[in-house]
Amino acid sequence: MGFYFWLDLLSTLSLLPDIGWIWNPIVGEETTAGGHTAAIKGAKGARAGTKAGRAVRIVRLVRMVRIVKLYKMTAGDDSVDQDEDNGAEPSKVGKKLTELTTRRVIMITLVS
Repeated sequence: MGFYFWLDLLSTLSLLPDIGWIWNPIVGEETTAGGHTAAIKGAKGARAGTKAGRAVRIVRLVRMVRIVKLYKMTAGDDSVDQDEDNGAEPSKVGKKLTELTTRRVIMITLVS
């Protein structure tokens, strides 16, 4: 139930509008053919907006993957840092601040 659990849960829930057979019953859309020509014409703009939203979501996902990879690369690079710093490890406060900063950067990337 940590930070990354909630991050994964939020990203999974954000995919629901993209799955038609799940989202359509939630919002009450029907897929019947009939005299909906005006609604179909009006929906063209909505489809364009949806496609743009999906593109933005993909860009955010790529950014998030890059940030997580960078975080893992710096977190797993302790042996190199110890050699360069002659065995000096960061303090508990330094570790906490690093983790807090990483989480904030991830959240800012998701929000923007």
